[in-house]
Amino acid sequence: MKAVLTCLFLLTVQSYDLIWHPHSGQELRYDLKIKADIGGKPFEFRSEVELKVKSVSPNGDYELGTQFKNGVTSFDGQEEKVEEEAEDVQRYNRRGEPLDASEDVEDATSELLGQVSDFVPPDKPVRMYQNWTKEIPARKGLELPAASATYTLVAAAKKDGRDVLRVDYSYAQKSGSNPVRAKGTFLLATEDNSIVSVEAKVENFSAGEGAPPAKATLSMVKKKS
Repeated sequence: MKAVLTCLFLLTVQSYDLIWHPHSGQELRYDLKIKADIGGKPFEFRSEVELKVKSVSPNGDYELGTQFKNGVTSFDGQEEKVEEEAEDVQRYNRRGEPLDASEDVEDATSELLGQVSDFVPPDKPVRMYQNWTKEIPARKGLELPAASATYTLVAAAKKDGRDVLRVDYSYAQKSGSNPVRAKGTFLLATEDNSIVSVEAKVENFSAGEGAPPAKATLSMVKKKS
């Protein structure tokens, strides 16, 4: 009994920064899936996502290449391959915030998907069961209202034999006739806090201009090495 109480005590006092600590040359590959029911018809997007760390500065800033490969969209049983674009290379600070982002490069759907699926680490290390909130400003040019996302560190566990930390989160737009909301879970690898998986359910998701609001599910799972 004493050993159990000791373990519980250590679990509650240990703190975690939850910031990804990449290393130069690191490569991460994921399977991405988005499914929705749009106007009573099934929609699905599938793609492989490749992340390649080009360099890491002494202060923790890093340069990251991102590429989507073998993309396929399916609507009402009709599949179409997505044209593959070149690798996108950007610089980020140690917290994963872009250093050279442009307000003009994103479309509304891509920006929205990023908002409902991005992991934002806390400003300072947190203990188990603590939460933190990220306020997201409105993007008037994309007609996206302000939103907020709240994260909670809820468990230390194992996934496919590796140690992970589980973070639950919720996202909500603050205005609009059909505000987008989402609830989901991140699993982070304890050795470097890289994302192992993200799973989310989204309300009032729009797949593009003119598309009706829909319920959607999103999953991005790291490929096994």
